[in-house]
Amino acid sequence: MDPIFFYRRAKIEDVPALVALRIAFLEEISGAKVLDPKLGESLAEYFNDATASGEFVAFLAMVDSKVIASSGLVIHRHPPSVNNPGGREAYIMNMYTVPEHRRRWIATKLLEMLVNHARENGCGKISMHALPKGRSIYLNAGFVPIETEMRLNLQKNR
Repeated sequence: MDPIFFYRRAKIEDVPALVALRIAFLEEISGAKVLDPKLGESLAEYFNDATASGEFVAFLAMVDSKVIASSGLVIHRHPPSVNNPGGREAYIMNMYTVPEHRRRWIATKLLEMLVNHARENGCGKISMHALPKGRSIYLNAGFVPIETEMRLNLQKNR
């Protein structure tokens, strides 16, 4: 029987899970163990501060109360422009699903939650850097490759 996935917004209490999944992601893409404990401490400090301020928003996927995937969105403000009159933009990061739960549409659901959050919070653009194996998820969601990053414009030209 397939597990039942539960999705929710991350809270401060979830910082240890966010740190663990971020380190797992970094180890996977680098092919090396993260040995410096200061990285975990720095990540915990960042996630605590940025989650509390609303600068960083994460959504989680869970199975049996265990976090098995995370997503993240950093919201920042630029000077307003013609294509983004509000100046708010978002950057997607920290998308990671533990290997045994991949290929079950979890990342797609988390991405949808991030995009909805950005839209609801007045962001005019979302950008990110995608790894090759996750690229199709973002292309299917409407992101367009632009040089080294991918971007989804949430506002049409006026």
